[in-house]
Amino acid sequence: MTTARCGRVMRLAHSVFRNGGGCRDGGSAVVEFVLVAVLLIPLFLGVVQVGLVLHARNVLVADAAEGARAAAVRGARLQDGERLCARLVREALSGAIDTGTQPCRATVVAGSAGQPPLVRMDVHATLPLTFIPLGTVHLDVAARAVREPQ
Repeated sequence: MTTARCGRVMRLAHSVFRNGGGCRDGGSAVVEFVLVAVLLIPLFLGVVQVGLVLHARNVLVADAAEGARAAAVRGARLQDGERLCARLVREALSGAIDTGTQPCRATVVAGSAGQPPLVRMDVHATLPLTFIPLGTVHLDVAARAVREPQ
């Protein structure tokens, strides 16, 4: 290819790209960004909110299990496990969750056909949805521990 022809091709390509190929699309990037952001931002916030709810649920399950184990120990009362569970819930979730006046309830489930009795710890809490304004989520979890004989 000769130098004169190469220069003419380059000038033609430069004018096509500079003028947008004859189309005027100035400002379309802003519109595209807004259209994509309207879809992606709520999706991202929803994923983060689901992660927070699952974290709170896992914390409640662990605290209920710890309270049930504390109430199932030989010589312990059910109120000991309830107090431990309530303290753990308050410390772990730091007031971000509404647990009411008594979030943990312990009951003894009688064993049947030679099975040992169990201590069941029920925890009820209400978690506000912070990233997606759809109200609250009610979390009810339970844990069990084998009660040691007295």
